Amino acid sequence: MENTPPGPARFPTRTRPQDDLALKHRLGETPDARRVDTGETRISQRALGELRNDVRRREDMLKTDGQSELAKHSTDNGRRAEGAVTVASLRERLQDSLEDNAGLKSRCEELSAALEGIHVMYNRLAQTTSALRGENTSLQLKLLAAHEDQTIPTAKRERQLYLDFMAALPPPPSTRPDLSLLDPVLSKVRAWVRMSAMQRSREFMLLAGRTVWCSADKTHALVFSPQVYLSKQQHGAGAPPEWQVNHEFSGRIGKKVELFVPVKKAMRGGAVGDAVDDARDDAVFYAGVYKVHSLRSVHPPGSAVPDDVSVYHILRSMNIDTDPVGASRSDMETVLQQAVPADMPRGVECFGLQCVGFNNNLYKRLRRSGLGVLARSAGVKRSASDADIRGGGASASAAGARKRRRVGGPGGSTVRSRRH
Repeated sequence: MENTPPGPARFPTRTRPQDDLALKHRLGETPDARRVDTGETRISQRALGELRNDVRRREDMLKTDGQSELAKHSTDNGRRAEGAVTVASLRERLQDSLEDNAGLKSRCEELSAALEGIHVMYNRLAQTTSALRGENTSLQLKLLAAHEDQTIPTAKRERQLYLDFMAALPPPPSTRPDLSLLDPVLSKVRAWVRMSAMQRSREFMLLAGRTVWCSADKTHALVFSPQVYLSKQQHGAGAPPEWQVNHEFSGRIGKKVELFVPVKKAMRGGAVGDAVDDARDDAVFYAGVYKVHSLRSVHPPGSAVPDDVSVYHILRSMNIDTDPVGASRSDMETVLQQAVPADMPRGVECFGLQCVGFNNNLYKRLRRSGLGVLARSAGVKRSASDADIRGGGASASAAGARKRRRVGGPGGSTVRSRRH
């Protein structure tokens, strides 16, 4: 037998039942079972780590979202601030624009007033220039006349002065048609009395036997008017007629009138200023809108009646009635010399008629009115052309209210006075 060293004595121990059961359970576990248990433990730890990571990520996301919201709110606030600044800036610019507009409006009104003043000055300068042009032309021609052949008639030189002045005026507008292409508005001059009832915006003038065209195109014209006329003063019945200064055209200088001219049917293209004895049966044509010019700056009034102007119609415009039948031009000139007193201005004055337009509506209205047809059937004995009436109801009605007195002269001439 081997000798064994002495040692502590070992005594059998008693175990509790539950301890034996746990021991048996552990003893009965396999290594695989223990690995499985260990693996489950490792999976739980990993899941816990992932959970922690998820928590961190969520926290980070919450922080990021909070920062984004904060940044968004900051951006919105910045935009609102910028919008407020933009609106304020626009309001300021609008106010500046309104002030600038008010200033421009005031400046425009000032310029308009200045332009109107310039227009008035231009008209005055135009009138002054026209007068100076006439004086210059007159002086030049007078200077030339002092050196040219004195055999040239004085009347011819005077007429050339008038024609030069009218030639310097602007031509008529293109709307004014050629007179030869127009139709008569009245078949006879004697129907003129019916024109007094027509409404018009400008005065009507028919100057039989006293109008002379300045050129072959029959646009601008000259008209001759006596310096005096015989008038019946309203001092009571039986009062003698008196001689007065004629303002037939001097009161119309610068004004526009509707001009009508008589033309003999047999020579429609002939001169209007032909010295005819009687124009009552001539056709009446509408010539257009004319502006009256004074020609005193070109030549003083008081000249003899020109050869191409009817002395008969000059007498008629003076209210001196003479019978043209069987009388010559020389006979009527004698009547004119004997009728005008020695202390009254003699001769005629020339005025310019500048064509400035053509009233096409008036021309069409007269063509449609049929006044010429009515005149042919009415048999009017006296007409406004006989008295040389220049339009207007009062003057037209005076054509038949005349007082006669006999004066010496060939052909049993008489002097008729009427209201002028």
